[in-house]
Amino acid sequence: MSAKVLSKGAEAYLLEATFLSRPVVIKERRPKLYRIIQIDSALRRERTLSEARLLSAAKQAGVLCPLVQFVDCQRMRIFEEKLDGKLLSSASPAVRSKNAKVAGVLLGRLHSAGIYHGDYTTANLMLCKKGLYVIDFGLSERSLRFEDYATDLLLYKKAVTEKEFAAFLSGYKKVNPNVQAVVRQLCDIESRGRYVSRSQ
Repeated sequence: MSAKVLSKGAEAYLLEATFLSRPVVIKERRPKLYRIIQIDSALRRERTLSEARLLSAAKQAGVLCPLVQFVDCQRMRIFEEKLDGKLLSSASPAVRSKNAKVAGVLLGRLHSAGIYHGDYTTANLMLCKKGLYVIDFGLSERSLRFEDYATDLLLYKKAVTEKEFAAFLSGYKKVNPNVQAVVRQLCDIESRGRYVSRSQ
């Protein structure tokens, strides 16, 4: 099977190919030569399987995300459906504002399902015909820690305007019963950041 490299990240390569006569995106975790072979293989396998499981769990939680079509544990590859859409980060301010509340609802559903995304920004949200999709679960984990959830909120907040974040937060509040605890943690993280800045 021939594959075209779409991008090379610190954690994985993204490839474009055809699988079972359908276009797919393949996320491939390649060996890290600086690690002991056995440890590297175990880490890549664990992270590949974890990401595939979290994508499935996100779908069950009502979050639009790429469908996993196959997991290759020999080459540490995840075959995902190829989405036809546009990243929210490259959309116009009006489109970002219009979708901010939906972005909040999606993150609220992830957190209510015990999933921490790890890189929740407009660069990992894609506008498609069916709606707004969450992509790239490479840093995601199972977590019940409010600080992890608050970190997701902070990452999104840093990527948008105050008005967009207010709309985002209104969507998040609709579906996450722990919103008050998460927002308190967010304020705590931000206050620690301000203190560090003043001390430097």
